[in-house]
Amino acid sequence: KSSEFDGYIVKFEKSKESQVQSMVFSMGKSVDRIIPKLNALVLKKDDCTEEMIKTLRDNENVEYVEPNYKLYTFGVQQDERRLSEDVPYGIKMVQADQLDFHPTNKVKICVVDTGYALNHPDLPNTQHGVMGGQVNQDPWNSDVNGHGTHCAGTIGAIGGNDIGVVGVNDDPEKFEFIIGKSMDDNGQGTVAGVTEMVRFCMDNGANVISMSLGGAYNPTQIEYETYEEAYDNGVLIIAAAGNAGNSFESFPASFPMVMSVGAVNNAEQWAAFSQFNDQVEISGPGVDTFSTFPMAKGSYKSLSGTSMATPHVAGVAAKVWSHFPDCSNNQIRNVLIKTAKEAGPDGCDVKYGHGIVQAKAAYDLLFEEGCEAGGVSSFAAGGCLQGVPTPSPTPYSCENGKTLKFDLTTDGYGAETTWKLKNGDNELIKEGGPYLNTAPECCSTFQYEICLPANDCYNLAIEDSYADGICCDYGEGSWSIQYDGVIVAEVAGDNAGGFTVLHTNFGCGGQCAEVCPSSKTPTAS
Repeated sequence: KSSEFDGYIVKFEKSKESQVQSMVFSMGKSVDRIIPKLNALVLKKDDCTEEMIKTLRDNENVEYVEPNYKLYTFGVQQDERRLSEDVPYGIKMVQADQLDFHPTNKVKICVVDTGYALNHPDLPNTQHGVMGGQVNQDPWNSDVNGHGTHCAGTIGAIGGNDIGVVGVNDDPEKFEFIIGKSMDDNGQGTVAGVTEMVRFCMDNGANVISMSLGGAYNPTQIEYETYEEAYDNGVLIIAAAGNAGNSFESFPASFPMVMSVGAVNNAEQWAAFSQFNDQVEISGPGVDTFSTFPMAKGSYKSLSGTSMATPHVAGVAAKVWSHFPDCSNNQIRNVLIKTAKEAGPDGCDVKYGHGIVQAKAAYDLLFEEGCEAGGVSSFAAGGCLQGVPTPSPTPYSCENGKTLKFDLTTDGYGAETTWKLKNGDNELIKEGGPYLNTAPECCSTFQYEICLPANDCYNLAIEDSYADGICCDYGEGSWSIQYDGVIVAEVAGDNAGGFTVLHTNFGCGGQCAEVCPSSKTPTAS
């Protein structure tokens, strides 16, 4: 997980902005900026000390304090220029050329990114209803970086004008763009800035939000709350899975209420840079994608990344939804994955998700079966579990091993808590966390039952990234470990506080016996 952050987000109780701001000033510090819509203020990293953060967390007017992690765009540039109008390969791959936008049902699409080249002749302008906002003073209708303009072009570059490219939605009269400029000229932003622009999208009536950005970090509470609220209010949120080519979960894409998008090339094969994990839900074309770019930088470019795949999915979602406006966001989402073109192993997999998004196939299913084709539930699971009915629980059985029962109660800052279970050969068996922050409320309890091979030894390590343990300033966190019916650790109260990592060894069969401690007290590292 990335630990890069730009400071802290302080979420204050409603109507308590002035009290919290005055508290910061009384400590001789300044507030970087205030986000009234989120009931939050942002502090710069250099202005913060551990003592200051602890004082803020303890204050009755503060709900929680968490790192303002850095986020990045997910696109890599290649120079390319074409003079006549081009239909990028991705348009046909996602069947956008087989389905027109509904003639009267407009859909609002919000692009949260580096801005928008409003003066580009191949993109919708204010006469088509384009509007926007920004985090800082740099206006939304300019884009020095170009990444946001490229993503917007994939969604909505104008067709039939004999220049440049066409987007998934090529008629600017049929949809409206909202631009949320959250990233700077270098393609970098923060959790606070992106979340603020998501709120801006919501407040201005966005139906679909497209975010070709993210980072690998412990998920934050302010994001979770905002995306959950957006989803509960009918917004479909789509984000890039990430370009690291590994199994790490990027956020915001890996939140359950967000569709995580992987990338394929023009042969419908998985792109090696595309991150793979069980939250990847759907795929789109993302290699050598030709689209609009700021005129000062050549007007058109080819870029590669899950950033380029994401607007294909967002554009298709908007186009399909325009024909069935009575469907919920969850129903549209479920139909998109239900009709996706399978590209990898049978069923959903970590690289392609449910497959490559298909506009016409989704339309056909909704036309035949109505919104019920997407189910009646509003539950968002994300990834391969999205749209899958919850099965009846399988009775637990551990006939040929020994049962580990692990009960964990986090404090109010669950995002700081993780754990790993390893065997005597130091092989990872299972891990958990980070969990969600619940501060100022406490606490969250998680119960695990794991069948382990007998005659081996095991180590369960619990880590707190803030190094203050899980008790007792922010709630009574605790845990217990039972192995083969015997309690091997019970940790609560002061014993659960003030640590970074605590280890418990147990099992100790055969040659592993010498690594086991002589007592049941967890050991620190």
